[in-house]
Amino acid sequence: MLQQGKADSLKVHIEAWEHTEPNNAEIYALWLNYYYTTASKEIVNFQEEGPLEASLAIVDSTGNTVSYMVSSVVYDKETLQKGYDKIDEGIALYPNRLDFYFGKIRVIITCSKNYPACISEFEKVFARQKVNKGKWDWTFNQPLENGSDSLIINNTQSYITAMLDAGENTYATQLINMGLQAYPNNVYFLADKAAILYHSNDLKGALNAYLKILKIAPNDYLVAYNIAYLYENMGYLKKASKYYKLATKATQPEIVQSANQALDDIQKALSR
Repeated sequence: MLQQGKADSLKVHIEAWEHTEPNNAEIYALWLNYYYTTASKEIVNFQEEGPLEASLAIVDSTGNTVSYMVSSVVYDKETLQKGYDKIDEGIALYPNRLDFYFGKIRVIITCSKNYPACISEFEKVFARQKVNKGKWDWTFNQPLENGSDSLIINNTQSYITAMLDAGENTYATQLINMGLQAYPNNVYFLADKAAILYHSNDLKGALNAYLKILKIAPNDYLVAYNIAYLYENMGYLKKASKYYKLATKATQPEIVQSANQALDDIQKALSR
C-alpha cells in the first residue's frame, strides 16, 4: 500500500493493526513512513534563471524566454511532526531499535536539511550505545549482534560526508567528535577530523590526526604523503623527507610521482 501510494487504505490498515497490537514495534516505523509519504506535495515555481534539469520555458510575444517553470517537492511540517511523535513513542518503548533512530534522521535530512535536529538524534544514538553496550535491535526486534558497529560507523560517515559537501563544517565537526568519542581509533573519523583541521589552517592538529592514523594503519601511504606534505608546509623538511620516502611505496603511480618530485625539491632546498 505504501509503495502504491494508497494512503487512505494504508491508514485504515495501520489503525486496525494498532488496535489489535497497540505496542507492536513495527507500527511505529510504519507510521513514520506513512506521515513522511503523505507530507510531501509537488509545487510549481517560476524562476528567471534556467535550472540544471529540463523544464518548461516561458516566452514573451517576441519569442524571448522570460522565465522557467520548475517543480519541487515540499513537506508539510505538521504532518511530519506527527511522524516524529510516533517514532519517538516507539523509541521510548523500544530504545534499542537502531532503525528507529536512523529512520528519523533520514526523514529529517530528506525533508528539511535540519542539521541541528540531525545532530540531536545522533547524540541520542551514541548516548544509548553507552547504556546498551552496543546491543542493538533492528526490524522485528531482531538483535544486530556484531553488525551494529559497522552500521553506526557507515551511517555516521555518510552524514558527515553529506554535511561536508553542503559546507556545513560546524555540524560535521560535531558529528566527527561524537564518532571519535565512541570509536577513537576509527581511521575514517580521524581522516575527517584531519581534513577539517587542515582546511581550518590548523596544520599541527591535522598532522597529529594523520600521525595517529598511520600508527593504526602503517601501510596507508596516502596518509604518509599527507603527513610529509604537512611537515613540508610547516618547515620541517627532514621530517617531510622521511614520510615522502615512505609514500613512494604506494601502489598509486600519482602518489609515487608526487612524492619523488617533493623529495627532489626538498633535496635542492637543503643543499642551498
